[in-house]
Amino acid sequence: MFQTEKPQQDRAYLEMLKPVIRRMSGINIQDMAVKAGGRLADTGDRIILHTLGKQVSVRIPECEIDPPLESWHALVLLHYLINADGMPPVGEWISFEDMRDGLVRGTKFAGSSARWFRSFLKGKKINGIEAACLALGGEITSGRGDSNIRVPFFPNFPMLISLWEADEDFDATGKILIDRNADHYLSIEDAVTVGEILHKEIEKKHRIINETVPA
Repeated sequence: MFQTEKPQQDRAYLEMLKPVIRRMSGINIQDMAVKAGGRLADTGDRIILHTLGKQVSVRIPECEIDPPLESWHALVLLHYLINADGMPPVGEWISFEDMRDGLVRGTKFAGSSARWFRSFLKGKKINGIEAACLALGGEITSGRGDSNIRVPFFPNFPMLISLWEADEDFDATGKILIDRNADHYLSIEDAVTVGEILHKEIEKKHRIINETVPA
């Protein structure tokens, strides 16, 4: 049975899962593992890969994920595996609206993400957000922001988080970019879901880090 953190799933989610399981039937697991940037487990029926700093295994074709992921995270992971064609990241960052069919959905997400960053960063130092991103498997890199972190959401689907400190004229803000290879792995709808998941995971990690730092 498919595993997630919440055993009771809504009907829409379960309906979207059915075609994924059907498409997994008869798939070449070794080929899928290589193209997704993962590896085949010794058992031969699971693909092992990392997502946001966490190692998971996916049993094919049953789509069982261990350890369990939140439902939408699990679904985009499965879509990533199905769509993966092995195209490596090229190191060129683009906006969500630059993806195929991204003009409407991608532009809308870029706006909502900018608002999220302004709200979440208010009253916070960006080094705390930076630490949360690093805890998600990120690494410091170059970019246009005051701080730039490359976060591999999936092995071949990296994201760039650029952060800007507040100054006299502007509030602190941030932006998420994706590698130009994004269309080789996810649709614009899935990419937006990934962006929304990243927002939530940054919030979680930031809260955990703050709770464990001595007063």
